[in-house]
Amino acid sequence: MFKSIIVIPCYNVKNKILHVTQKIDLDKVYKVIIVDDFCPQKTGNFVKKKLKNKKFKIIFSKKNLGVGGAFILGLKFAKKFKPDQIIKIDGDGQHDPKYLDQFILNQKKYPHIMFKGKRVTNFFKTKIPFKRYIGNILITYIIRIITKNFFLNDVVNGFLSLPKKIFNKINFKEISNDFFFEQDLIINVSRKKFLIKEIMISTKYSKNQSNLNEFKVIFPFLKKYFLILFGFR
Repeated sequence: MFKSIIVIPCYNVKNKILHVTQKIDLDKVYKVIIVDDFCPQKTGNFVKKKLKNKKFKIIFSKKNLGVGGAFILGLKFAKKFKPDQIIKIDGDGQHDPKYLDQFILNQKKYPHIMFKGKRVTNFFKTKIPFKRYIGNILITYIIRIITKNFFLNDVVNGFLSLPKKIFNKINFKEISNDFFFEQDLIINVSRKKFLIKEIMISTKYSKNQSNLNEFKVIFPFLKKYFLILFGFR
């Protein structure tokens, strides 16, 4: 039996998480692990009362770890079930669970490849905020150069799948817990000589103000990855 486990980091998504979980085809997955990242809305307690299916497991962080840290916490918990695949999706509805089928089928076929979501990159065909669009392009080009993977199109996308052949070899202590998580993961996976492929998905952008401040993030990003690019890290 091929075991697929979904990990959903949760922070201030109490009003959205049930819409996400309701769209997951539980017949296709082994477990769904919901990680309450020290959420002020107590999302974990909320879903614990609402979700009665035994396939759902709710775990709680004792402090706010960030989206990457919450996923790593969930991944470590998931490993005790000996999964073949661990998939990360967001709890705010940005990632549509209807694409899980594609991630599962591709991972079964290619158990040595990391799969990531890829959004439409044409600005006029997407509703992505302009500042984020420009930032994503800049970050993607830098990560392409660092990893020498010039086929990557959307390195900041958080919809991703790791097979056991990869997650058992990655040192997650070397990976950021914050907004740099996806990029650090791509770099580490690439350094282990594993392939990374993208799957086209659609993305829903929340009307609420994002926690991501593009101007506060882009300069630390440039400093960090230019150091890597020029061999100082």
